[in-house]
Amino acid sequence: MRFRARPRRYDAVSDGSGRTMPGGRRMATVRPVPWEHAYGFGRRSAMTKNTMTKGDADRRRRDAGRRRYLPVDAAPVKAAVLSVSMLLMSFASINGALPAMRDDLGVSTQYSELMSTVPSVVVVVFIFLAGGMSRRFGCKRVITAGMLILGAAGIVPVFAASFPLIFASRLLFGVGMGLFNGLVVDQIGILYHGDARASMLGLRASAEQVGQALFTLLAGVLLAWGWHISFAIYALAFPVAAVFWLIVPDDLSMRGGAGAAGGEAGEASSRVAGKARLDPIVYLFMLFSIATLVNYSSVGVRFPSIAVGLNGEGYNPSFLLSLMPVCGIAAGIAFGWLNRRLGKGVFLLGIVVWLVVDLLLTFGAASFPAVVVAMLLNSVPLPLCLPYLLNTLAETVDPRVGVLATSLMFASMNLGNFLGPVVMNLIASVSRSDSLTIPFPVYAVVFAAILVAIMVHDARVRP
Repeated sequence: MRFRARPRRYDAVSDGSGRTMPGGRRMATVRPVPWEHAYGFGRRSAMTKNTMTKGDADRRRRDAGRRRYLPVDAAPVKAAVLSVSMLLMSFASINGALPAMRDDLGVSTQYSELMSTVPSVVVVVFIFLAGGMSRRFGCKRVITAGMLILGAAGIVPVFAASFPLIFASRLLFGVGMGLFNGLVVDQIGILYHGDARASMLGLRASAEQVGQALFTLLAGVLLAWGWHISFAIYALAFPVAAVFWLIVPDDLSMRGGAGAAGGEAGEASSRVAGKARLDPIVYLFMLFSIATLVNYSSVGVRFPSIAVGLNGEGYNPSFLLSLMPVCGIAAGIAFGWLNRRLGKGVFLLGIVVWLVVDLLLTFGAASFPAVVVAMLLNSVPLPLCLPYLLNTLAETVDPRVGVLATSLMFASMNLGNFLGPVVMNLIASVSRSDSLTIPFPVYAVVFAAILVAIMVHDARVRP
């Protein structure tokens, strides 16, 4: 049966005016509406579709997207955001397999140690590229793509036995890590603010240590089946990417833009940021970040060789390496509390711990317990110093260059991580010593000088 067009009718629609009209129990204001709307026939959706503007469609799409996700303060969302940070320290999780890989492939100790740190070179480059990509596609999409690349490249050594091919896969591994390395902090800044942001930054540092412990422990267990199988730990990047994609809200919709509009806004903000100057304190923070990561990576890649030298060939140090992040996890969890109580003192505490680590490796290198204590304490300064620096940047740096400052900080961290073996080899060449612990007295002098300089500066500016 075909319906004929009918004239418009008047429907009672209440606006609280208090007037009474037929068709409504309470007072209503009369406005004309098509009969199709009144009776709910299918033409309503057709007419709405024809008259809907592009802005209305985009707004409805964004609103529908928001309703799919949990609130950002929900535990599953926080866990999904922090789970990405668990992959950031995974490049060093295969350190326990380096001696076996060195012997099997017939390469030098220096080349085998580079397998742990060479991804950091590529990370430095892609940290800056990821910033522009995130403005165009959103942090969530770029982070997810980076994790997928990391997982695919990370498992290549499971099937490859050629050093050049493995080396190339580690470079591609760095590409994936570079895509989400700095964006993790940007994602936290988008979702959280104030004390919640500071707490999440501290928890992010703990998540790095948790990831390192988990990945290193699994790599040590898999090492029993050969060093090739140890690299299978990177397959865990795939479920982490899936959970992150399904649970974390879309940052583009939260910022109110998408696609080309987001890209144009990002380019505009970049032009504005180009007119602002970086505070000189950013460069000091960068130098300190390089020094801290040089020390951290040096202890991580040199401990297996020291442990094998003290305990004999065939010793598997992976279990002890998996325990190294335990102290760092506790430090990261306590960072929020320590920061509120000590302020800048939490930063100085991290420097003091660096001194203790380097002095233990300098004077206790012949004692395996002393070396183990130094290795365990090695994870403490990073969760104390780096979150403090990042939070200080967020509070003091011009917001127009905030993203650039964060990218420079993460680039410095990865550069320092790569330079660890290079600096150790340089110190050994200059000192003409073949001792495995010769770099650590130099590191102790550097951090002692930094501590004295900070204390002298604070004494001068103190009223």
